[in-house]
Amino acid sequence: MSAGEKLRTKKLPNFLIVGAQKAGTTSLFDILNQHSQIHLPQEKEIHFFDVDKSYEKGKAFYSSFFSEAGNALAVGETSPSYLFLPKVPRRILDSLGKDVKIIIVLRNPADRAFSQYKMLAAMGREKRGLDEVLQYNMEQIEKSLNFDKHTSYLDRGMYAVQIENYFSVFPKQNIRIYLFEEDFLENRKQMILDIQQFLGVEAENINTSIKALPYNKTKSKKMDVVLNMAHPLNRFFIRLVLSKN
Repeated sequence: MSAGEKLRTKKLPNFLIVGAQKAGTTSLFDILNQHSQIHLPQEKEIHFFDVDKSYEKGKAFYSSFFSEAGNALAVGETSPSYLFLPKVPRRILDSLGKDVKIIIVLRNPADRAFSQYKMLAAMGREKRGLDEVLQYNMEQIEKSLNFDKHTSYLDRGMYAVQIENYFSVFPKQNIRIYLFEEDFLENRKQMILDIQQFLGVEAENINTSIKALPYNKTKSKKMDVVLNMAHPLNRFFIRLVLSKN
């Protein structure tokens, strides 16, 4: 193996799309992957920083996903669980350094949770009714217990805590936060241009019309109450975003 080939195999990301889940990250991945100066791996969700067995394999294992990055100016990946789990920001810092760029997309927490529930139910991974799911999740939160990350419908919508986990580790200028409804659905072209500038690549006129998630409002009044009213952290998370961004 030549010296140049060895160097390429050690390429690591300089940006990450960390979530939120069900907030258009798959479509964003596909849109950015068209850019000539951006490299994203074939595998959309690597789950290096949130899965202990993967993280313990070290940076050499992680870099293997980016061996085809070549001379790309921006190298990244997206794993929506990175936003949710509190251990992830410190792991990212230890592996990639403080200069890594972080992209976050937030969706109305009740709509996000309902979309997650529908997805898992359609996949056959969620057999419980919506009311049962909410009751169980609320009980776990009240007891400060951890539960299956795949069915953390309520916890995943508590954005303020998750965002603060990143601001406590990385400089605020290295974090971009977008809103799914306002930025990704209504002003997508401007959002993609802003991301290109944020990543330090040339502005290219790439296709932004790749299908996004259907924008279905939740039918559950209980979900709306729990996520949008009962928790002050969620009630004011947009104010937090605007003040930090």
